Parts: sequence; C-alpha cells; structure tokens
Amino acid sequence: LPGLELRTTVSGGKETESLEVITVGEAGCAQVRVLHWTAGRPAELTGDQTRYSYDNLTGSSGLELDGDGNIISMEEYYPYGGTAVLTARSQTGADYKTVRYSGKERDATGLYYYGYRYYQPWAGRWLGADPAGTADGLNLFRMVRNNPVSMKDNDGRVTEWLDLAYPHKSFNVVALMYKNNPMLKLYHRIFTQETKKILDEAEINESSLKKLKPNKRQKTSRDMKYTKTKLKNYAAHAGFLNVPSGSGETPRFKSGFVNLPGSLSNKNTFPGVRLIDEKVKRRFEEYSPEKLKESTKWRPETSLGYYHVENVDIFISEIKKLYAASGSELHEVVERRIRNHLASNNNILPRMAGIAGLHAEVQALNHIISMTDTEASVASKLSSSYIYTQRLVGARNEDFPACHNCSGIINGLENIMTGRVEGHTRLIRRKSI
Repeated sequence: LPGLELRTTVSGGKETESLEVITVGEAGCAQVRVLHWTAGRPAELTGDQTRYSYDNLTGSSGLELDGDGNIISMEEYYPYGGTAVLTARSQTGADYKTVRYSGKERDATGLYYYGYRYYQPWAGRWLGADPAGTADGLNLFRMVRNNPVSMKDNDGRVTEWLDLAYPHKSFNVVALMYKNNPMLKLYHRIFTQETKKILDEAEINESSLKKLKPNKRQKTSRDMKYTKTKLKNYAAHAGFLNVPSGSGETPRFKSGFVNLPGSLSNKNTFPGVRLIDEKVKRRFEEYSPEKLKESTKWRPETSLGYYHVENVDIFISEIKKLYAASGSELHEVVERRIRNHLASNNNILPRMAGIAGLHAEVQALNHIISMTDTEASVASKLSSSYIYTQRLVGARNEDFPACHNCSGIINGLENIMTGRVEGHTRLIRRKSI
C-alpha cells in the first residue's frame, strides 16, 4: 500500500530484523516517517521512532528531527547526488535514513530508485536508457540534461525545471484586473457568447450536411466557414478589447480570429522547418494538440518533440503569405517579435505549440497594432488592449491559455486575459540542447 513498507533483514537463513515503516507527506515538502520494529529493534532505540524530514528544492532530505525536535541527522549533497557532508547523532540513527537525494531511496548498492530507472550518483548518469527514447536528447543516460542545479526528474522519465525565482502567483494579476475593472469581465462574457455562436453555427451546418449525399456534402462544406472538421483545424478563437485612454472614445471589440493553417507533419512540413522528432512518442499521445484538453502539467519537453527553424527568412515569408491570404498584413512589430522568440529559443520550438505566429491570439495582436482608426502610438494601443482566447475543440467554449509560442510573442504591454501555459518562461533556457 502507498506509504506503508515492510523491511526485513535475513542473516544465515534467519530473520534478524522486521521493520514496519509508515510515511506521510511527499518529497519537496516535509515528510513524517514512523519506524516500528516487530523484531530486532536496535538496543539504543526505545520503542517506535518518529522521524521528521525537511527537504530542499530538489526534494533531497537535508534535515531529520525526532519527535522531540532533536536533530537525528543533517546531510548536504553534491549537485549530482553524492553526499558532501553527513552528520548524525549516532551511527544507528544514520543507518535508518533511507530517503535521501531527490527524495528517493538509496539502497545497499548505493543506487537510487526512481520508479522507471536506477540512478548512479557517483557517475551522474542513469543505469538504464531513457524509456521515452530521445525525447529528452540523444544521450539516453544523462541526468537532467547535465543541469542538476536547475532541473529535476521525478520518476526517471521527464526532466522539469525547478521553480527558481518563478512568480508562482502571477496569474492572480488577471483575477485582480477582472475584479477591479468590471468592463473586462463584461467583454469576457460577450466574447464567450461569440465563441458559442461559432460552435452553434458549426452544429447547424453539420446537421444540414448530414442530409446531403457525400459528393454534394463535400462541395457544400467548402463554402461553409464553420464545420466540425474546420473547427478541428482552427482549434482556437480569439478576440480583443481596446479601451482608448482618451475621454469620449468608445471601446473597440473584435473577435473571430482563428488559427491559420501550418503543418508540422512529415508529408507537408512548414517551409523553413526541419522536424527533430518525427512522431509522437509512445505514452505521450495525451499531450497531442488533437486532444486539446488542458492538462494539469504541461510537458513540452516530452510531448511531441521539437522542430528546428533552419531558415528563418523562408519561415517568416510563409507566415506573411498566410496572413495576406486571410486578408491582413503581418505588422513589422509582430514579425520582429516572432524573430526574437525564435532567437531566444535557439530556433528550436515544441511541436505541441504549433507554428509560431499563426495562432488566433497573435493575429489579434497583429490587428491591434495595425489599427488605423486611431492616432495612438503602438505602445498606447498595446497597453490599453486585452486579448481573450477560447477553445473550439476539446473543452469547448472554455478559456484557452496562450501556448509557449504565443506567450513568447505576446510579451509586451498588452494583456492576456485567458492565461498563459504554466512554465513557458522556463522553457526558453535551452541552449544546452
């Protein structure tokens, strides 16, 4: 059972110790472990022993206290898990410290068991190959991308950034904006209604198409703006509210922006792009954009692999063509932001986030900057604008957090009112890949 262990020691064919352990809590926070001997309790220990373990950012057990608050042991670690300093009240107390580096158990061989793999702290390498293949790089045995001071691995499969100097509660800013400015909440409701109109129109169109013969159905669907198939390609609906600073000016609200087409398939790869991983890794299909449901933890490092923008000019040129085909022109400010986003990511982007610059909210940003019915500066337009995005597939009509690419492009004075993907700022530190 979770949190319950039975440990036995056998010597010469006889059981010399039987120890029952109850563990409450999790690595990275405080843990409480109760040790109960049914046989073979050490003479210097009286009765059951309660051990409180306090961990550091990587989940490594640094300080252990007994039930009276007295120190049992203190341990410090080298970055890759070797013990740098270990002090204990007694050798016996140190012997029963099993949870150590990264909150994992170190067995008698000196290996740490992570669940999917064993780890060798003296080598800084895994004992087994990465079960996810090359999703985390070509070296299948390296530990946390050779960056143990900034990254961690919980189970031997997925490398994640540590939450270092990260504004955990930055999302509360949006909640405060809604609270202090009722107009933003009002237009969020209006935008939600606009999204519902799109979904309703698609349902009506689908009902009418079902009555037609296949050939006629295909021809008729081409002239329809919204169908079930087209919603799957659009994926998201975005809009914006612009509240001019001048008195007497009415707010500007515009919706109807949907994702532009940009393929990352093997057969029709977007111009200027080379795919790094050709297909979705096994066990990571749940992160595919086809499912488009908000997961509790976004893991772009392992979801669909990456793509490399090998020719930025060709890449940008194709984006401009798609914008022109949609009836707008890619503004130089947005183009510059896309180029900067590529540069800050070393031209390597997660496939899950799609083609940078084609999503609905970036088009909304482009429209804001391109507005000609106002004499306001670009900075004024942006600072007084609020962008909303919602889902057209998956959890439909719900707020859609901006992906890694959109978060990197929409990073100026403008406000994203429907959230950003958690951890997007940490993903850009990838120069070691």
